[in-house]
Amino acid sequence: MPGNRSGPRISPARRLSNSPSVIVLARILSAFLSLLSAPIVARALGPEGRGETAAALAVTGLAPLLVGWGVPLVVRRLSVDRSRISPAIRGVRIVALWALLPSAVIAGGCRYLLLPTVDNATGIVFIVAVASAPLSVVWICTANVLVAQRRHGAFALINLLPAAISVGALIVGWQWGWITVGYVLLANLFGNVGTFVTVLFLVPVTVRGPRVRARSLLRDGMSFGGSQVAEAASYRLDQAIALPLMGGAQAGLYSVAATVALLPYAVGQAVGTAIFGNIAEDVTAEVRQERIAQAVRAALLIAGLTAVVLAIVTPFAVPLVFGRNFAGAVGPTIVGLIGSIAVVLSYVASSALVALGRGSAILFAQLLGLAIGICALAILGTLWGALGASIASSMGFWSCALYAIVSLRLPVALLVPRRSDFYSAARMLLRG
Repeated sequence: MPGNRSGPRISPARRLSNSPSVIVLARILSAFLSLLSAPIVARALGPEGRGETAAALAVTGLAPLLVGWGVPLVVRRLSVDRSRISPAIRGVRIVALWALLPSAVIAGGCRYLLLPTVDNATGIVFIVAVASAPLSVVWICTANVLVAQRRHGAFALINLLPAAISVGALIVGWQWGWITVGYVLLANLFGNVGTFVTVLFLVPVTVRGPRVRARSLLRDGMSFGGSQVAEAASYRLDQAIALPLMGGAQAGLYSVAATVALLPYAVGQAVGTAIFGNIAEDVTAEVRQERIAQAVRAALLIAGLTAVVLAIVTPFAVPLVFGRNFAGAVGPTIVGLIGSIAVVLSYVASSALVALGRGSAILFAQLLGLAIGICALAILGTLWGALGASIASSMGFWSCALYAIVSLRLPVALLVPRRSDFYSAARMLLRG
């Protein structure tokens, strides 16, 4: 019929549920929940206990990436072909079984190297939480399936769920006076287990059937594994080693600064998710370059505006939310927000490089940023405490972002801001 457009009409509610904007909303809600729980932990444990908690959570966050070693990004690329989703997930389950032993080794080693002063009960909870990293590997891989399928609503749910469950457990513990370092770790473990169970329903895959060989997934993940681990280490390793470098009090201040400064990361994840499918499509080099450049400009614009707003409210919000004992985190937070812009740019550039199949460029970018950030932390963190740590992290983030953007090999003219960038950024977040 003449008036009949190709394909069925999609309802506004369904279009909105699959819009990249729901990822931003989920990340904002997740960040809000983290901010809601942060003062509970901070007020219950003080700066020193907060520092120990940050170090322990940093290890539990890094462990799945260490033992997964790039497999989630391989699954994301395989999942563009829907026929390969189930075989890929079955292969991931075998990888998770293989990951049990190295997870246990990491758990035991970090318990005695980074947290030698915690009590036995806390140590046991920490070991169990880190050793359960294979569960996280499975749900992280499944989340990458949702990205490839452009199921943004489901992906947003997976992003929100771990924080929602863990914060719910923390609120219960706060009401009953149970908050300890061990209880915080237990709440985080509940969040990971709950998310794992949820993804089994979101992407149901039977046990029997063809599967991608685990060796093949690990081999292909080699090109992405180093960059993924380095990226996560850039965000978390500093908090793990800040404890022995600066002491519990300064590490606690820095953990608060890092929590607030990484709030704009939601923008990077939303934009990176929105552009992945378009860049991976079979289009001309000129069209692909224009799409990537548009995403980079949009990320810079939105991240910059977000960082400025957060910097304005930080002097009032941090002492109010976390308590007067954490007033010393204001300066480090503002410095960290400068680096947060680079975090967004790095994520968007890395998503583009993944779509282009250039994992080695991401690896070099992340390793450069990590090396500069950690070396600077060892010097500046020792001299100036939390403020020095924030300066060091910003240096590392910007080094990574600049290298990643240069690796995209975009003409400089495409990176020059345009009047249409405001409209493009808003449309990208709302419609993809």
